[in-house]
Amino acid sequence: AESAARLDHPHIVPIYESGQIDGRLYFSMKYIEGTTLAKRLAEGPMKARDAARTLKVVAEAMAEAHRRGVLHRDLKPANI
Repeated sequence: AESAARLDHPHIVPIYESGQIDGRLYFSMKYIEGTTLAKRLAEGPMKARDAARTLKVVAEAMAEAHRRGVLHRDLKPANI
């Protein structure tokens, strides 16, 4: 969480705080209104142009994270 909090990219949700309370780790992130890619895909296939645009945004955000030494280990439609 601390590494991810140092990322500054328009398509990476910022992490505001992380810590531990009563032995439990936590982190807080900016609230983003909308839906997930998983929910969108449950509605049916995306148009090719929309799918390509989404993939481009995700790939650029992940490339920035990788350049900064951060690896997202749970990348899936429910997290996009």
